[in-house]
Amino acid sequence: GYHPPSQEYRAMIKRQKGRACVPYFGVLLRDMLCYEEAKPKVKSKTQDGTVWVNIKKCERMGQLVSDALLFKGNRYTHKSRPHVASLIEKAMRATRDENALYDLSYRIKPRGT
Repeated sequence: GYHPPSQEYRAMIKRQKGRACVPYFGVLLRDMLCYEEAKPKVKSKTQDGTVWVNIKKCERMGQLVSDALLFKGNRYTHKSRPHVASLIEKAMRATRDENALYDLSYRIKPRGT
Protein backbone atom coordinates (compact mmCIF):
# COMPACT_ATOMS: atom_id res chain seq x y z
CA GLY A 1 0.00 0.00 0.00
CA TYR A 2 0.87 3.65 -0.14
CA HIS A 3 3.09 5.06 2.58
CA PRO A 4 3.69 8.80 2.78
CA PRO A 5 7.30 9.67 1.97
CA SER A 6 7.90 11.07 5.46
CA GLN A 7 6.71 7.77 6.99
CA GLU A 8 9.19 5.81 4.87
CA TYR A 9 11.88 8.37 5.70
CA ARG A 10 11.24 7.99 9.44
CA ALA A 11 11.47 4.19 9.21
CA MET A 12 14.72 4.44 7.25
CA ILE A 13 16.26 7.00 9.60
CA LYS A 14 15.50 4.76 12.61
CA ARG A 15 17.44 1.97 10.92
CA GLN A 16 20.41 4.33 10.48
CA LYS A 17 20.93 5.02 14.20
CA GLY A 18 24.58 4.49 15.02
CA ARG A 19 25.65 5.05 11.41
CA ALA A 20 26.81 8.17 9.68
CA CYS A 21 24.18 9.98 7.67
CA VAL A 22 22.90 13.48 7.10
CA PRO A 23 19.29 13.69 8.25
CA TYR A 24 16.89 15.74 6.16
CA PHE A 25 16.25 18.82 8.25
CA GLY A 26 13.06 19.69 6.40
CA VAL A 27 11.30 16.83 8.21
CA LEU A 28 12.81 17.84 11.55
CA LEU A 29 11.77 21.46 11.10
CA ARG A 30 8.26 20.45 10.01
CA ASP A 31 7.92 18.21 13.08
CA MET A 32 9.09 21.00 15.35
CA LEU A 33 6.76 23.53 13.74
CA CYS A 34 3.76 21.20 13.95
CA TYR A 35 4.49 20.41 17.58
CA GLU A 36 5.04 24.09 18.36
CA GLU A 37 1.69 25.03 16.87
CA ALA A 38 -0.27 22.06 18.23
CA LYS A 39 0.80 22.14 21.87
CA PRO A 40 0.43 25.12 24.21
CA LYS A 41 3.56 26.52 25.88
CA VAL A 42 1.63 27.09 29.06
CA LYS A 43 -0.56 24.33 30.47
CA SER A 44 -2.51 26.50 32.85
CA LYS A 45 -2.51 29.58 35.01
CA THR A 46 -3.82 29.55 38.52
CA GLN A 47 -5.86 32.33 40.08
CA ASP A 48 -2.79 33.59 41.93
CA GLY A 49 -0.94 34.01 38.61
CA THR A 50 1.20 30.88 38.82
CA VAL A 51 2.05 29.61 35.35
CA TRP A 52 2.45 25.90 34.63
CA VAL A 53 4.82 25.32 31.73
CA ASN A 54 4.13 22.42 29.40
CA ILE A 55 7.18 20.31 30.28
CA LYS A 56 6.10 17.49 27.94
CA LYS A 57 6.34 19.92 25.03
CA CYS A 58 9.84 21.00 26.08
CA GLU A 59 10.92 17.37 26.44
CA ARG A 60 9.53 16.42 23.00
CA MET A 61 11.22 19.38 21.29
CA GLY A 62 14.49 18.44 22.99
CA GLN A 63 14.07 14.82 21.89
CA LEU A 64 13.58 15.88 18.27
CA VAL A 65 16.86 17.81 18.36
CA SER A 66 18.68 15.03 20.24
CA ASP A 67 17.57 12.46 17.66
CA ALA A 68 18.98 14.61 14.86
CA LEU A 69 22.26 15.15 16.72
CA LEU A 70 22.80 11.40 17.17
CA PHE A 71 24.18 11.27 13.65
CA LYS A 72 26.72 14.04 14.18
CA GLY A 73 29.42 11.99 15.88
CA ASN A 74 29.31 8.99 13.58
CA ARG A 75 32.07 8.35 11.08
CA TYR A 76 31.46 7.39 7.49
CA THR A 77 32.81 4.01 6.45
CA HIS A 78 33.59 4.90 2.84
CA LYS A 79 37.00 6.14 1.73
CA SER A 80 37.65 9.82 1.26
CA ARG A 81 37.75 10.93 -2.37
CA PRO A 82 39.59 14.28 -2.51
CA HIS A 83 38.75 14.73 -6.20
CA VAL A 84 35.01 14.37 -5.52
CA ALA A 85 35.25 16.69 -2.50
CA SER A 86 37.02 19.25 -4.68
CA LEU A 87 34.28 19.07 -7.32
CA ILE A 88 31.58 19.56 -4.68
CA GLU A 89 33.41 22.50 -3.10
CA LYS A 90 33.88 24.10 -6.53
CA ALA A 91 30.17 23.68 -7.32
CA MET A 92 29.22 25.15 -3.93
CA ARG A 93 31.41 28.21 -4.49
CA ALA A 94 29.95 28.68 -7.97
CA THR A 95 26.36 28.64 -6.71
CA ARG A 96 26.63 30.83 -3.63
CA ASP A 97 25.62 34.09 -5.28
CA GLU A 98 21.84 33.94 -5.52
CA ASN A 99 21.59 37.10 -7.62
CA ALA A 100 24.05 35.72 -10.16
CA LEU A 101 22.05 32.49 -10.35
CA TYR A 102 18.84 34.47 -10.83
CA ASP A 103 20.41 36.48 -13.67
CA LEU A 104 21.83 33.32 -15.23
CA SER A 105 18.40 31.67 -15.19
CA TYR A 106 17.03 34.53 -17.33
CA ARG A 107 19.96 34.36 -19.73
CA ILE A 108 19.28 30.65 -20.22
CA LYS A 109 15.52 31.09 -20.48
CA PRO A 110 14.32 34.69 -20.87
CA ARG A 111 10.98 35.76 -19.42
CA GLY A 112 7.97 35.02 -21.54
CA THR A 113 9.53 32.09 -23.39
